[in-house]
Amino acid sequence: MSNLLANQELQLSGFAEYLLKQQLVKEGQARFCVMWVRKFLARPLKIPLGSLEERIAGFVEELQMAGECQDWQLAQAERALRLYFVNFTKNQEWARPVPSSIQPDSAGTVAATATMDATRSVLRLKHYSYSTEKTYLDWVRRYFEYLVTACAGHKVSPGPGRLGLAVCLSVQQTLQRPAQR
Repeated sequence: MSNLLANQELQLSGFAEYLLKQQLVKEGQARFCVMWVRKFLARPLKIPLGSLEERIAGFVEELQMAGECQDWQLAQAERALRLYFVNFTKNQEWARPVPSSIQPDSAGTVAATATMDATRSVLRLKHYSYSTEKTYLDWVRRYFEYLVTACAGHKVSPGPGRLGLAVCLSVQQTLQRPAQR
């Protein structure tokens, strides 16, 4: 863990040098830009499935709600985060949304493959191990197989204890196994 923090601090010092070298901020402001980025990186993810832009907006909103920052500081924090992610790290996923929850179609059906893909995305976003990913995906696959065999043609309400895949769903007959790596 300390190695991770050391790498982060090394990257943040490189960010400060980058700001000054590119003359993106005044010399006295570089340390404040680093401070805002450090605070953002240290906070737990409250919107894990949001885009980076949404997470930054949430961070700025939290600062505003705390009431400890003035408007110019909020603008400085947002600018510092944009400079860090867009200019310094060259983040290409700035406004690209991460896959969100699965929505049933008009008939109330949810495709098993879409559910598997969304589950896989969330597990990878949270950095779960490959074996955990395989286990969870197998549980989801077996649940869909159960729904197809036991409840064919009926709308099924999974209930609170059954993964909560949707409020009311019926499963399409086309199931695919997850791709083996």
